[in-house]
Amino acid sequence: MFGFSRTPASSSRDSSSSSSSSSQSQRTSRKSSRKSKRSSRTTSTIFTTLLLASSAAASSLYFNNAAEELQARQRHLEANQARALYGQTHQEAPQQARRGLPMGASVEDTVKNRRALGGDFATSGFDYVNDKVRGVNLGNWLVLEPWMDNNASQVLNANAINAPGAHVVIDEYTMGLYLDPEFLTQFFTDHFESWITEDDFRQIAAAGLNHVRIPIGHWAFPDCIEANVAYQPLNRFEKLKQGVMWAQKYNLKVWIDLHGTPGSQNGYPGSGRAGAAHWPNNSTFMDMTQKAFNYLVEEFTKSTYKGTVTAIQPVNEPIGAYQKNVQTLLNSYYPWSWDALAYPNGVNNAASSVMLVTHDAWQGLSYWQSFYNQTQSERVMMDAHPYFVYGPQETNSSDSFRLDEVCQYGLKMVQSQKYYPTVAGEWSIGAPNGDNIPALRDLPNSDQVIFPYTNKYPFTQRYMQFLAINFRAQQQVFEAGSGWMFWNWKHLAFADQSYQTGIKYGWLPANARDLDNQPFGSLCVGNRFAMSKNGVGNGATGYASGAAVPSVKVAGAFFAVVVGAAAVFLS
Repeated sequence: MFGFSRTPASSSRDSSSSSSSSSQSQRTSRKSSRKSKRSSRTTSTIFTTLLLASSAAASSLYFNNAAEELQARQRHLEANQARALYGQTHQEAPQQARRGLPMGASVEDTVKNRRALGGDFATSGFDYVNDKVRGVNLGNWLVLEPWMDNNASQVLNANAINAPGAHVVIDEYTMGLYLDPEFLTQFFTDHFESWITEDDFRQIAAAGLNHVRIPIGHWAFPDCIEANVAYQPLNRFEKLKQGVMWAQKYNLKVWIDLHGTPGSQNGYPGSGRAGAAHWPNNSTFMDMTQKAFNYLVEEFTKSTYKGTVTAIQPVNEPIGAYQKNVQTLLNSYYPWSWDALAYPNGVNNAASSVMLVTHDAWQGLSYWQSFYNQTQSERVMMDAHPYFVYGPQETNSSDSFRLDEVCQYGLKMVQSQKYYPTVAGEWSIGAPNGDNIPALRDLPNSDQVIFPYTNKYPFTQRYMQFLAINFRAQQQVFEAGSGWMFWNWKHLAFADQSYQTGIKYGWLPANARDLDNQPFGSLCVGNRFAMSKNGVGNGATGYASGAAVPSVKVAGAFFAVVVGAAAVFLS
């Protein structure tokens, strides 16, 4: 049976302090005696109503009201329906569809003849077989995605010229189409300097994370832009190099991700141009894609970045599973990119230590098990983006339903890890409708998650409990592989998709020790999510992000308010 080992947690918490984004949280000691536990549970019952009421009264950080937020979330879900729903709407590709198996050979035979994982991966600067990736994406920095920043979206659309509607500026293509070039130049310049700064890298390292994934578009390079498209390269490439050096300063590893290709590889706004995937329709588009990838390879295989830039991704989220000509293109582009990265100066020259990251193209991880030959496989890592939020079944599903999906995905992660180090390069923890449908919150309460008493939370306590549990469940599943990189470090539309905000308010871990601590024990039993009806765990204790236990004075006495959710964890 597939399970996860539980990290024993101390029965008491040391008093300490940490800070992030101008917010501070303190840990206070808690007695682990039975009497103290009974007191905490009683207190939790007394004050749960008070806390939920105060949190419900606090509006979202970024919207005027709940209806506005819900509408924004629904628009985002509709725009992302094409994204695969792992284990639900998309079946794994059949074995005969896989590329590269010898005649009469099985996948198992191929693996037996393949060198065990671990050969060359550590030479990149990080041991992707024996250590775990824990990182964040720096999305909406060098590739703008207006849906992630309400203020930016409003400013861009308010300044649109001759636009056919009120909200048509949704990507960098429409920015160039409807905005004055001088205005846009100033907007981009300000954005590049403010969205991500050196202090963000410091905060990321302080949070116990070890990786950042930095998206960049093909339009960062002037000679890689399609004809008659008004992308603005500006100083993106220089900012990328600056970001890598900041990462080096704080001992963070970097994955560089070619997030957008000419014509778009998926039709998502993040590719630069929403709509259809025209990438395979013009041979010039592939020429420019290869040129852009070579620019990245030429720069980041230099000795300056050795041990910092550990991997480069030749394309993000190509829709090979949904558009046959995209997969046909990948069948040649992925091997070409392997050669270009492995030997930057030609086959007969010294090999690069930088690894190739292959996104699964929504085909499912098993599709790629024998795509690369033995030599190639020793330099390849698989990237999956298991978002348990998109799709018709997800929209109105309960929290426990989606957590069950998370645990089922663990089997795929474990299987893929036999072939390549496998990382969840993007994922999130928010519910499809955010905190707007209370009936979907079906997890029980206990004292495993602690939130300081305040009326400034962006969500109800109940929803933050779910976010904390959802994070831990996915962390455990993805670390059954080689780890994860959360989407996104910063998000100014949906706070539940912001790692930085999660640290601030306490539903995400604040430092390395908190990441190692598992307050809920093992959340997956076999391939199912497991929890007790009374919300009491199997003796595991812990906390979310080291948040302080608040004191509330009632009738002359001080009570510790502890609200949380727990699971019963069997391994």
